[in-house]
Amino acid sequence: MDQQNNLQTEKKIGAISLSIATAFFLTIFKLSIGFVSGSLGLIASAIDSLMDVLVSSVNLIAVKEADKPADREHLYGHGKIESLAGLFQSLIISLSGLYLIIESLPLDIRLRTFAFSHCDRRHGHFNDFHLSSRASLKACPP
Repeated sequence: MDQQNNLQTEKKIGAISLSIATAFFLTIFKLSIGFVSGSLGLIASAIDSLMDVLVSSVNLIAVKEADKPADREHLYGHGKIESLAGLFQSLIISLSGLYLIIESLPLDIRLRTFAFSHCDRRHGHFNDFHLSSRASLKACPP
């Protein structure tokens, strides 16, 4: 039975390690391409991949700690640490989602109130820009 638990733990550690390595590679790749191309979308995706590295690292530590046998301080073992790691993951995901909601609402309100088209034709040139509904900055039409 103990040998079977060790095999399961080794499989978990292998899968989590592969997950960390993959997420780390994706982070470096996306960040590099994002900076070279100037794509904020890729840079944001790289940050998301970096968060995956963090969460997977916490899971790796939790799996290693949960495999420790019972001792004087933990009479029933260390298995509950995996539940705490899951709680940590859910907090990170919830806080990320809350942050996105908070950041997206003012942007939507700002775009609806700030959408304008103001061009100065008195001096023979167009010196202002206007925001379209897609939030891209465009030069005033002639």
